[in-house]
Amino acid sequence: MKSIFLQWLPNFAKNKEPIIDGVKWYPVSGTDTLEFLNLKSPDDLFMDGHQNWGAANFWSKLPLKDNEIRERIRDEL
Repeated sequence: MKSIFLQWLPNFAKNKEPIIDGVKWYPVSGTDTLEFLNLKSPDDLFMDGHQNWGAANFWSKLPLKDNEIRERIRDEL
């Protein structure tokens, strides 16, 4: 698997397109189907997709606050 990513990284940096062994790695489209690059083995990789993969509806309803500042920053002396 390391050789796959060592092939992919320079190709992506040079051409701005993520292509591995002729398989184009498409970005997430924002639809109900989550598309991803399935790496079963170094010789078996392909684009795949699943609807509601990982219970996306459940996770999207959780009130997560990962990107918020949790502590108030004080600047007084």
